[in-house]
Order: sequence, then structure tokens, then C-alpha cells
Amino acid sequence: MKKYLIFILLCSSWIFAQAGSIRGTIVDQESGDPLIGANIIIDGTTMGAATDVEGSYQITNVPAGEHVLKVTYIGYEKQQKPISIEPEQELIADFSLLSDVIQMQTYVVTASRKRERVEDAPAAISVITQTDIRRESNTNLGDYMKTVKGVEFTQSGIDSYNLSARGFNTSFSSRLLTLTDGRMANVPSLRLIAYNVIPVSFEDVQQIEVVLGPSSALYGPNAYTGVLNIITSSPLDASGTTINLQGGVLSQKDSDPMQKYTMRHASNFKDMRLGGLKLGDLGFKVSAVVFRGEDWHHYNSDEFEGHDPAFIGRPHLMHNGVDEGGVSGEFGNPDFTEDMLDYWPGSDPSFVGRRFADGLDGNFPDGETNSPVVTEDMVAAAASDPFHRYTLENGIVLWGVTENRIGKKYTDGIDNDYDGMVDEGIDEGIDDLAEVWFDGVDNDGDGEIDELDEWGSSWTKRIGSTAPGYGFGEYKYTADGQLVFDTNGDGIFNGEGDFKMNYGGLPTVIKDANDDGLDDFPDFNVENYRYDLRGDWEINQDLTISVSQGYAKARNINITGIARYLADGWIYRYAHGRIMYKSWYFQSYLNTSYSGDYDARYPLAYSPTRNLATGGTIYDRSKKFSTQLQQANEFRDGNLRFVWGIDYFMTMPDTRGTILRDKNGNDRRDNDGDGEAGSPNTFGDQNDNTWYDIGERYNTWATIETDENGQPIDNVLGAIKDGIDNDGDGLIDEGIDENDEDNRRIVNELGAYYQVNWKLSEKFELVQATRWDAHDRLTDMINFDNERGRNINFLNWEFDFDNTEGLQISPKVGLIYRPKENQTFRLTWAQAFNTPANHHLFLDIFVTRVAIFKVYARGADGGYIYPRGEDGQPYYYNVDTFEY
Repeated sequence: MKKYLIFILLCSSWIFAQAGSIRGTIVDQESGDPLIGANIIIDGTTMGAATDVEGSYQITNVPAGEHVLKVTYIGYEKQQKPISIEPEQELIADFSLLSDVIQMQTYVVTASRKRERVEDAPAAISVITQTDIRRESNTNLGDYMKTVKGVEFTQSGIDSYNLSARGFNTSFSSRLLTLTDGRMANVPSLRLIAYNVIPVSFEDVQQIEVVLGPSSALYGPNAYTGVLNIITSSPLDASGTTINLQGGVLSQKDSDPMQKYTMRHASNFKDMRLGGLKLGDLGFKVSAVVFRGEDWHHYNSDEFEGHDPAFIGRPHLMHNGVDEGGVSGEFGNPDFTEDMLDYWPGSDPSFVGRRFADGLDGNFPDGETNSPVVTEDMVAAAASDPFHRYTLENGIVLWGVTENRIGKKYTDGIDNDYDGMVDEGIDEGIDDLAEVWFDGVDNDGDGEIDELDEWGSSWTKRIGSTAPGYGFGEYKYTADGQLVFDTNGDGIFNGEGDFKMNYGGLPTVIKDANDDGLDDFPDFNVENYRYDLRGDWEINQDLTISVSQGYAKARNINITGIARYLADGWIYRYAHGRIMYKSWYFQSYLNTSYSGDYDARYPLAYSPTRNLATGGTIYDRSKKFSTQLQQANEFRDGNLRFVWGIDYFMTMPDTRGTILRDKNGNDRRDNDGDGEAGSPNTFGDQNDNTWYDIGERYNTWATIETDENGQPIDNVLGAIKDGIDNDGDGLIDEGIDENDEDNRRIVNELGAYYQVNWKLSEKFELVQATRWDAHDRLTDMINFDNERGRNINFLNWEFDFDNTEGLQISPKVGLIYRPKENQTFRLTWAQAFNTPANHHLFLDIFVTRVAIFKVYARGADGGYIYPRGEDGQPYYYNVDTFEY
């Protein structure tokens, strides 16, 4: 056996001795730059290599003889070269590839909605080709716009950025119309262009076209400063599979690595037949992106302040079940004992000796009317427990259920007396609102703990006050979140003689600012998952059908004009269909946004998407539908081209009052004056959010008016939904949250346009276009008749062409001069409009509080109108009559 093994090794050594090797470089023919990742193989074998960062490659153990080397690189021509290699020879074989962009003209479609050479386009246009995208490694598509003239790129995170053209860049800028394959790619409720949720991978982008300047004549009133069109590859033209892996780290301490995985797969079937029937060409593709990372760490001052116990207290003290201070705990409630520490969730030794919430009425019976009482059976069931605990079916635990408690009322989580409140009168004084300030610390260093000037407004008014002996002076936050003061007014913060806040060693950050159960202090983990599906069917040269569907789910911090928000589990979806038949083009699409799943564990949180300063959450289930038709005609041997089209857009917001003013249909109150007679109609707004929330006390009830037949009249404006038949007519909560109260305001937009391209000669071309747009909040020329029901019925539309006030007209005229083949001069004049988005019209969101006033950001549906006093000056509140 040993002899055979030696023989095999000798033969192998002789064979490899007869082999040679090949090495070389592969570069761009025009620039000489190395091409990284170019593939080179020996034809007919599995032998090959890929170039490194220097563009170099090496193939070893190449059998001696004649071979053919083949080189491929996306975006470049394919090359092959015959070679002959001798035994033990090291052959040098270099390649220089010509870019496809050099070989072929670059064509665009955005400037005039037709395919044409970029030199012939009647507008200033920049093109980012597939080769440009593959040549660089970026985390998002926006990075490729940095070098485009006239485009502003603003990045606020590793996966958050915004684009604008020719100035006017803001967080909600919509002046640069962004399209993906002709589909508007924006969040419906805000018209915000969130580039990180556009379901496109780098591998799938054919090219990006940027048209600068007013483009409303073709694309509508919101192409104010230009159009950006992301065009993806058709599966009929580009098949195969591409996988891309990226990684990296930020230059910040202890940062998780960034990971990005992208892929694209496309297949096509050419010249399909069913028997003798020609079915044409069919292709499908799927592309996907997975992105994870940790964002740059940065905190705004409002985020520090919104989570600082110096401003908000310590909300968990309202939920620990023991009396921390303020209103004394109910007389008769037992004291917390050391034995209970292992049985009471979240307890600590400071609880011992304080009254705790046992769930039973005290010595002076004042528990909620009609509440259930302790029975002998309950006492018997609790007898075996060391603390005589009894657990109700809904999970509420009662403590000390002993024989002497028989007949005592207990908490059951139900409003038994129909006053809106639940279990009032039981465990009074325990976990009351004032307890958030009773932290057991001498915060102001005067030797007293939790005295009157250390809690509530008596405390917070001292912060920022410069009153001698009372205020702490002006304040600010350091970069690491430390609250510092300038008490002596010398301009130096945290200096000698300045007040120092004493936190007593307790946490200086409350991560859940608004006490809804969700942590809302900035979290910098970023995740993004996207996919896109598309199928193209070219039945014949005249008819092509394309359908696509995309999905994106994101978690990242977004900057707004109000505060930073954490979009946590935000989902964006679209469905898109297109038909191209000869000179006709038709498309429809639907964009939807979803702010994340509601979690029943946090009933006050509408979704996990939240404000990082106040903790307020938002609800968004908005949609945008569009349908568009276009037709092109050519006359005079192609020298005269006439294009016309019609566009319709319907935006359907649904934010439940968390972003827009659209909560009337589900606010548990009557808003149009037909609420149930006898219903409660005012309430105590305990959490100060201006809405009625379950558990808040009813203050007054409306009287019951009757008609001539003695039947109750439902006419109570502001009636509260309480689940009771208040007027005895057998109906419950009639008139409340009915369909006619739904104020989710639909916005309709209808546009019509034409464009004429007339080649006057070989060198001159005249371009003229005009567009008319009717926005239903700006003009009454069209009654779309879909405010109720949120549907579309073109047959119900009513036109009044005598009432054209507010109709937007976008003209364009241009003259093109081409003295040489690749030389073009353009003289263009155009006018564009930017119509109001939903947040311009209906925004209604809490921003902050200034003294007794709550500050909101609000839209201006109908314009800004302020009441005026006798002196003619505008005011918002009359300070003489305002009540708080």
C-alpha cells in the first residue's frame, strides 16, 4: 500500500510540474482605473479568478496547452483572448475593458416622457448609470446624488437622508418629485419621500435620471424644482443572479458593525408558444435588501429635557402600589412588610413601612358604588396563601382577604357606577399623580426632602427662572446630557456659585417619557428589510404588460420639523401595473404606509413609532392611489410630436388624530350634534391630551329632551361613548362615531397636459407644453363626490368649467439649438406649482408646552384666520376669559 501511495504522489508532482500559471490586471480602458471583482475564467473549465482591489488576478495550476481566457464585468464589454502556456510558465495577460456607456448612447425618458438621447432631451438632465452605481459602494442610493449639480443631499443617519433641487431643502421637502419606474415614491399621509423605504436594490437599478428645473408641465404641480426618476431593469433585458455583501464600522466607540446584503434574480422565457399560438416573451425578477447597523449617536436638547426627572419626575412611582407621598394613603390600608419583598414585583427595601394598595376598601367605606364585595368563598380560597391573596379572573390580585374583610368592596377593573372612572374610592392616595415627584432626595440641597417647592409646577417653575433666591437660573444640557445652570448670571454654566441638581444617585434619564410603557429615549439600532417583485410580459412588439409589488420595513430615526421620531417597524407597500400598447401608456398604482403594529400591552401607544422628545406615538394607515393615461402622436415624418395625458391622484389619510386632524370618526365622542340624549358630555382630561380616554371621569351629563310623542331627541354635541342606553330607547351610543363624523379628509387631484416637440430644421427644435391641475382644496371646478366612503366613481364627478378659480396652470416653452452632433443649447422658460400636502392642510400634532399653554403644529385648511379684538389686532386666547 505504501508503494502505491508513493507512486501516486510522484505522479501528482509530475503533473503539477507540467502546469503553469496566469496573472495580470484588468482595468478601465478610458481611465486606467482597476476594475474590482471582474471575473476571468478559462473557457471550458472551472478554473478562474476574480480581481482584487488593485485589479489584479492570478490563476494557478493551469495545464500546458492552448486555452481561451474570458473576462466579464457588469457595465463593460465582454472580452476573450486565446493563449498558449508552456509547462511551469507564468504567463502575463492584461485586459482593458471598454465601458458600455462609451459603446452606446445614453438614453433617457424622464425629460419628455419618451426615450431619447440625453443630448436631445429638452431639459437639463443628469444620468447616473448602472456602471456608476456598481463602481462605488454606498449604503443608500442618495449617496450617488452627491455629485449631481443642483441637487442637495442631506444625510441625518446611516440610512436616513433627503434630497432637494436648487435649494429649499427641509425634512418634508417635496419639491423634487421622486419616481420609481414612473410611480410616485412617497409616504401618502405626509408626501414625505423616505428614500430608505423605496423597495429597490442597487443591483436592480438600470439608471437614475435627474431633471432640474420646473417640470410641472408634464409631471404635475409637485415637480416644483425637478424630477428624480429611478429606473429599474426589466427582467426581459437583464437576467441572472447577483448577490452583494457589504460591511463596515463607524468611527465611534463600541458601535455595532454595519451589514448590508442585497440580491437580484431575474429569469426570462423568450418566444413562448402554446401550440401554434405565439405568447411572446415573459420575464420575472425579485430583488431584496437586508440592512442592519448602529447609527451615529447624537442627542438633541429636547430629548434630554423630555426624559429628565427634573422636568417630568419619576413616573414609575405612580405604578409601584405603595404610598410615596402627596395625598396620604387610604386609612385602613396595611403597611408593606419585609416578608412581602420577594412576592411584590419590582419592590425594594424602601417600600417597607409604607401603605400599599391591597385592592380592598379602607376603614371608611367610600369605594365605587356597585362594586363587588369580599365573600366567604373568597376568604376560604385565600386561606392557604401566606398573605391571604386572592386572584380574580382578570388577573387582579387582592391582598389580605381575611374574614374581617367580608363585605368590603374590592377593585375589579370595571366602571361599576358608570361615571367613567374605574375602582375609584379604593386604595385612595396610593399611586396618585403627585407621587412622581417624591423621590426621597433633597433635589435643591436645602436640607429638606420632597418639600412643597420640590414637586409639581412649584419645582419646574424654578428651572429657568432668574428670580433671586428662588430660581435656578438659565439652563442647558452638555453633550453628555448633564443639566447645568447659570444661577449667578455670569454667562458661565456649571461654574462657581451655580446651582447643582441633586439626583441622589438615582437614574438621570427616564427612558419612557410619557409613561405609556414604551421606551422613547433615542435608540440607534437601524434595520431595513425590502423586497421588490416584478413580471413583464411582452406579448408582441406593440403590447407589453408589467406588474410589480414592493415591501419595505424600516427601523431608524427620522428628522422632522417638530422633533426626531423613531420609525419602529414602519411598513411601506406598493402595487403597480402598467400597460404599453403602441403609442398608448396606462398605469395605476397604490402606495400604503403602516406605522407599526399596535401592542395591547401598551394601550396608550398607538404604534411603536414615537416622538423621541415627548414619547407621543403616531398611527398611520394612509394610502395613495393614482391612475394615469398618456398617448403620443407623430406627424410630418416624425418632425412633429404631440403627447397628451391625464393624471388622477387620490390621497386617503388615516392617522387617528396623531398626525392630522382626522380623529372624529373614532374619538368616542359626538362631533356633529346628534349624540345620544342623556349621555355624559364633559370629562376630566386627566392626561391632558384633549381627547377622552377610557377611565377618565365624566363631569356632566346632558339632559334628555323629548319630542311631541315623548321620544328622546338625540341632540347632544360632545356626547361621550359610555356603552349605556342613557335615554331608555333601547339603543346604545347612537350618533357617536358614525360614518358622517369621519373627517379623514380625502384629497383629489386631476391633471391634464400636452407637449409639442417640433423640429423646425436639422438644428432647431421648438418645445411647448401646458398642464392644468385641479386640486379639490384649491378649486371647486370639480366635485369628486368621494369625501364619504373613500372610493372612486368617475361617473359621479361633476364639472363646473365656469368656476375655474384656483385651477393651476403650468406652461413651458423652449428652444433647442444643435449646431453639432453632440452639442446642444437650450433656452427654456417654465412655471411650476407646489400644491399643499396633507400636513400643510390638516396637521394637528402636539409640540411642547409653554407655561399653561400647549403648543401644536397645525395645518391651514382654509388659510390662517385669527380672531381679532376690538382694537383689530389678532389674538389666539383672550387672557381675560381664558380658563385652564
